[in-house]
Amino acid sequence: MPAGELIGAAIGALILIIVAYVLIGSTLSAAEITASAQRDMTHLQEARLDTHITVTVKSISSKDTNLTFYIDNTGNAPITDLNDMDVIIGDASGDIQRFYFGGTTSTDNFAWTATGNSILIGSTLTGTLSLPSAWTPQKTWVPTWIEVVTANGVYASAGLS
Repeated sequence: MPAGELIGAAIGALILIIVAYVLIGSTLSAAEITASAQRDMTHLQEARLDTHITVTVKSISSKDTNLTFYIDNTGNAPITDLNDMDVIIGDASGDIQRFYFGGTTSTDNFAWTATGNSILIGSTLTGTLSLPSAWTPQKTWVPTWIEVVTANGVYASAGLS
């Protein structure tokens, strides 16, 4: 009998060591993942704080079919991921249209004049948007403002004159 109790105690101690090892390993792994996520979020916030843009537009009239606009990188970081940038234009009544880099819908033709996939610090990107004469069947749609949103959520807008 004493030998059976001794073997049972040894097996119990071994199981406790294995359980402790698994718990400590998973806790350390979870802590490492959390720290990594917090570090990544800090880098994204720093990049956002360093990103500043201004948008200017050539004059446009109701007869113009192209809207040309300029995005100046006035921040301290390059603007990357042009594929994830959005351009939103709207009219005085609140109707809006959203465009994606290089994307097309049934009513738009949109292009950047940029080399590569970024706007360097102090550089300017030119965008051209072909405007159809009628965006809705009920009326002729004339845009009055434009807004550009970068991949990290920084935006700038300008009125169209």
